[in-house]
Amino acid sequence: MAGGNRNRNKLGFSKNGFACGEASAGVREQMSSFLTTEVPRGAYTAMRTSRNRSAVFLLDFHKKRLVDSHRLLLAQDESSVSFSDPLTTTEEHFLELAVKSISASIYSLNEILEEEDEDREAMVTVVVTLSKPYAVHALASLLPDFREGGVGVEVRTGPRSRPKAKDSQWAITRKKWENIRLPGVEETILADEDGHLLEGATSNLFVFIDDVLCTAPDVILPGHLREVIINRVCPMLDIPVRMEAPALESHSRWQGGFITNARRLLDFVSCVKLPEKEGIPEVKLQTTQRCRQIRDAVAALVEHSSDPIS
Repeated sequence: MAGGNRNRNKLGFSKNGFACGEASAGVREQMSSFLTTEVPRGAYTAMRTSRNRSAVFLLDFHKKRLVDSHRLLLAQDESSVSFSDPLTTTEEHFLELAVKSISASIYSLNEILEEEDEDREAMVTVVVTLSKPYAVHALASLLPDFREGGVGVEVRTGPRSRPKAKDSQWAITRKKWENIRLPGVEETILADEDGHLLEGATSNLFVFIDDVLCTAPDVILPGHLREVIINRVCPMLDIPVRMEAPALESHSRWQGGFITNARRLLDFVSCVKLPEKEGIPEVKLQTTQRCRQIRDAVAALVEHSSDPIS
C-alpha cells in the first residue's frame, strides 16, 4: 500500500521518559528489530493512539499489562530487576515513567511528520527491561490505513509457552513461523495438538460458527481489543459469544472470521491455509455483515474510550 510505504521510516523513540528523536537505522528498516535487537528483553505492550495522537486507547489496560507481565517474567528470573529493588523504583513511579515514555515517543514522531501525516494515528510499543540497568523504552510508528479486503492466515501447531506474559522474547520465537509462511499469508494462527485454533502470533482470533462468535478461552494472551469485543461490542450488538477455540474439524461450519491487534485493529480473514493438514489445503471465509458491524463498533469505541496523554 502506498500509505504503508510512505510512512515506513517515520518512527519516534524515547527512553526513560525522554524523547530520543528518530529510532536507529536498523529499526527504521525493520520495525520488529526494536523488540528483537534494539532493546534488552522485557515485558512489553502495544497500543493505539486516537484524536490525532493526543490520546491512547485503553491506557489503563496497557499499564496493567506491563505490570502483570513484568511480575510474571520476574518470577522466572531471580536476577532480573523488580519493583521492590531499591535500585529501581516503585510501581507507581514505574507507571509514571511508562506514561512519560509513551508521550515522549509520540513527541519524537510528531517532530518528523509532514503536513500530509497530521491526521494519522500511531502505534506505541513500550518495553520495560528485565535486566539492569532498569529502563523503559517506547517506539511510536504511524499506523497503516484500514483495509476492506481480507487477509490470509495459516495454521501451525505450537501454542505459546507463557501465554499470560507479554514477553519481547516472543518477537524472536515467532520468527520461525514468519520465515516459512506460505505466499499470501500475513499471520500465523497457533493451534494445539488437537487442532483447536488458539490465537495468532501477533493477534487474537475470532470465528463465527453457527451464528455464534467463538474465540479461545483464557489460555492465551488476551489482547485489549479481544476484551472490548467480548465484553462491550458483542453485548451491544446482541451477538452470542462462546469461549471455545474453533476446531479444525468444524471448518465446514465456519461463517466468517477476523483477527485483532493494536496495529491493524481488526482484519477480516478471507483464507485459512492448512499446511500441516493433509487433504484440506485451505478454508475460504466470507466477510459477513456481522464481522463488519463488529469492526465498525470497535473503531467507534477507540474514539470514545481513549485517555488524553500530555
